Amino acid sequence: MADLAISLAGKLIEVVGSQVIREICSIWGFKSQLDDLKDTITTIRQVLLDAESKNGKLCHEAPDYILKLKNAVYDADDLFDEFLTLAKLKKQNKGGKLSEKVRDFFSSKKNSLSVAYSMSREVKELRKKLNSIASNHNTFGLSIDSQPIRERREETCSYVYTEEIVGRER
Repeated sequence: MADLAISLAGKLIEVVGSQVIREICSIWGFKSQLDDLKDTITTIRQVLLDAESKNGKLCHEAPDYILKLKNAVYDADDLFDEFLTLAKLKKQNKGGKLSEKVRDFFSSKKNSLSVAYSMSREVKELRKKLNSIASNHNTFGLSIDSQPIRERREETCSYVYTEEIVGRER
């Protein structure tokens, strides 16, 4: 289940960086909120990765916290699905007769302003929720590692000491 939330968080980071979402947010005027949301989702993804690596070593409150993180990521996914749906509807309404375009232009101005306002409000609420949840990661012994999880090896050099060479010829 944690794998699904981690992969979903990774997918959300890609979606937030997509050209369509960036274009919509710049038109509606909340591109900076989107960047903040992307940073928060990245933090949540790193916390979920840390929680997965410490599977059995977490305190008893941590599973509830991780569940809240997962639910917040799912809420963000729903919000971005709404963004993409609105973008597709806008693109779909581009064609048609001139009278339909004029009618849609005048009726959609008010509608697009209300949609932009409601989406902006949803982004703010989601960001506030994600920030409040993500900021508590230290309480449960979870950390954010800037290095990806991998086996860290000792640094080596290519210099060979001739005293350490064993063989027929020196």
